Amino acid sequence: MISKIRKRFIPFLILFFIQVSFLYGQPYFDVAGLTGWYLPQNTNEQAPAESYVISFLSIPITLGSSNKIIFSPFQENRFLSFNGSENTLALRSIAVPITLLHSSKDSSWSFTATFIPRYNSEKFHLGNEFFQIGGAIISIFRLNPDFKLRIGLYYNKEFFGDYFIPLVGVDWIINNRLQLFGILPNVMKLEYKFTNLFYGGFQFKSITNSYRAEDGKGYYKLEDNHLGLYADFYISKRVVFMAEVGHTILRKFKNRSQTDFTNFKKDGPVFKAGIYYRLRFENR
Repeated sequence: MISKIRKRFIPFLILFFIQVSFLYGQPYFDVAGLTGWYLPQNTNEQAPAESYVISFLSIPITLGSSNKIIFSPFQENRFLSFNGSENTLALRSIAVPITLLHSSKDSSWSFTATFIPRYNSEKFHLGNEFFQIGGAIISIFRLNPDFKLRIGLYYNKEFFGDYFIPLVGVDWIINNRLQLFGILPNVMKLEYKFTNLFYGGFQFKSITNSYRAEDGKGYYKLEDNHLGLYADFYISKRVVFMAEVGHTILRKFKNRSQTDFTNFKKDGPVFKAGIYYRLRFENR
């Protein structure tokens, strides 16, 4: 009985994620994962060390042949600290993005709308003063079998004010080994397929976050950009280990609270690693 259910359910699930991957504009879909990075303290102590860890899960629900919905809860922890100091700043976030996916019958056009409720705070607090609400809308156009264009808008009610940013993305299958995909200014990847078990390339990632201070009044603002060289190793058909070495660009931190944690504006190297349960799709 269980084997029959599995045989019916798994093909349906794979088909669902193929449709989702089309809308997200990437050759794979990460069902769950755990990833993090480490930035060493700047040598002249102008910027602290940073440790970051995020875990996430994607829960799909089908609403029909043209409509899907995905719940994507995640929890992240960011720690900033200077060597020899007990003054470690712990910044935490918990969110449950909800994405509605709609595609045309011929797959020439698609649309996504994402609602993002979240709590961003020093340490970990749940309350109205720590709550943020945001979202994004994206339209995807298939211009030819190897190229898709994505245009949209992102909004979040940051603690420093309303934050709007236009989104532009592509999914370009350059050849059977090389592909460019992502959405700027969030993430963009240039990926090369070395073998069926080894992929690698360059990745750009942009970050803008604000966290409410523990007293519920002030806030911390972090802006950063990462450019790195990454490698994906397939431990099994669905389990992937990722490693990346890169550098920050225009990294800066602003303290708008009553605490004495130092403002900084300094770049440095960043080292990343992660593990994912991934469904990969070729020849989409």
